[in-house]
Amino acid sequence: MATTTFDTLKSARHRQEAGFSRKQAEAQGEMLAEAFKITMEDLVTREYLDARLEAFKAQVDAKFRLVIWAQGLTIAVIVLPQLRAFFTA
Repeated sequence: MATTTFDTLKSARHRQEAGFSRKQAEAQGEMLAEAFKITMEDLVTREYLDARLEAFKAQVDAKFRLVIWAQGLTIAVIVLPQLRAFFTA
């Protein structure tokens, strides 16, 4: 499992140079390391999002086609006979 790394020693040195005590600098470095601990498996890639979006679009398209067919069938079964009766009467 790959994780991002945070250099706590480098962070502590920068803080000490900025005027923090060694103890404060080390504590903040450790705290930041914990905050930045992210597993790469939890991150989502652009390719994954694109693939999921395409799959979703295909699903929506299929359902939309079904609705269009259902409306067409409704028109054929209900409206067309009514129009025929109206014009032949």
